[in-house]
Order: sequence, then structure tokens, then C-alpha cells
Amino acid sequence: MTDIHEIVHNENKSDLGNYRDSILKRFPKIFVFLAIGLFVFSLTQDCYYTNEHVQSGLDGWELLLIGWLGMFYGYFAWLANPVLLISWIFAVKKQFRIGIIIATGSMLIMLSFLFHKSIVISEAPTYSKIFGYGLE
Repeated sequence: MTDIHEIVHNENKSDLGNYRDSILKRFPKIFVFLAIGLFVFSLTQDCYYTNEHVQSGLDGWELLLIGWLGMFYGYFAWLANPVLLISWIFAVKKQFRIGIIIATGSMLIMLSFLFHKSIVISEAPTYSKIFGYGLE
């Protein structure tokens, strides 16, 4: 004979399992939305500073629009943006491993900017020393 406590315990376990499965199914989409939100927030911040005493860098949204021009001068970090977009697409399509691998590649491309000591600031081209990065 089945005890009433055993029945209630099994039903609660089933509900908890369903809830956990529901959260796990939604986690990748939640993660992508948080990543997009963080990306949009980063577009409002200074990216780098070219003057020691004055913040004369560009905001993220400006670099998103014109950063592709840097590829003509050897700055390939802007390519991380379309690569990141591709990783989000894979994550939304529930191909998480591929999305994570591509996002990691995007991060490595982004970090390549830190190896540059100067940046083109005009079409002449005029170079200026990078003194710092945003959110300092």
C-alpha cells in the first residue's frame, strides 16, 4: 500500500523536475538576451582614450559604425562584431556548442585590439598613442 507522503513527495519531485527542465530550456535564450543587453550597454561607453588627460576616445556605437575601416590599417578587432552575431544566431537555434565556440573566437578577436599601442585617428593617416580603455 502506498503512503500519502510518498505520493505527495513524488508529485513534488515531478513538478520540480518540470520546472528545472523549463528553466534549462530557457537558459540559452536568457543568456543570449543578457549578452545582447550587455553589448548594447557597451555601445554607450568610451572604448579607448588617445589623450592622457582628456577622454578623447570614441563611443562604442561610433566604432561599430566606422570600425570596419580599421581593417585597411591592420585593425581586425571590429570583425568580432559579426562573429558575435553569428554565435548568437547559433545559440538561439539551440546549437549551443557551436555558438560557444564561435563566441570564444569572437572574444579572442576582440582581445587582439589590446596588442595595438596606437590607433589611426584621421584619414591622413595620423596615429595617436592609446593611453587607456573604457570603464576605467
